[in-house]
Amino acid sequence: MATENSRAVLTIDLGALSENYRRLRAAAPGSEVAGVVKANAYGLGLAPVVDALRAAGCRSFFVAQLEEGLELRGRLADAVVYVLHGLATGREHRFVEARLIPVLNQPGELARYAALARAREERLPAACRSTPGCAASASPAPRSRPSTPISWRRSICGW
Repeated sequence: MATENSRAVLTIDLGALSENYRRLRAAAPGSEVAGVVKANAYGLGLAPVVDALRAAGCRSFFVAQLEEGLELRGRLADAVVYVLHGLATGREHRFVEARLIPVLNQPGELARYAALARAREERLPAACRSTPGCAASASPAPRSRPSTPISWRRSICGW
């Protein structure tokens, strides 16, 4: 929106955004293609961007922070929501309660999440961020042994 001191106006073509999503999905059959909507959908507005992506068939989304994940969960009860900035210390239960999937970035996060899963006596979904520049960016998620309480969703290489 233009203000008194500016003349710049940014118009977002949500139809083009939806078409881009459909093209990416068509180019990667069998893959999970997610919308990255962190920081209020990069300042474009979470609601209109998520609604447009959802209408185009998007079922998985990435946000940066727990609070963003909670906001998105309130809007889309059945979406798969990943939280990029990992497992917020002291707020691990909020991830489980809201069905948010943490992207585990550090070994300490994995240990805390595994302890929570053991305490709850259930397997919890997680994604794992590999180190930036890793050679195996398309490698599958680590295979969990049956005794491991983490249910790996994805292994993510950098961003």
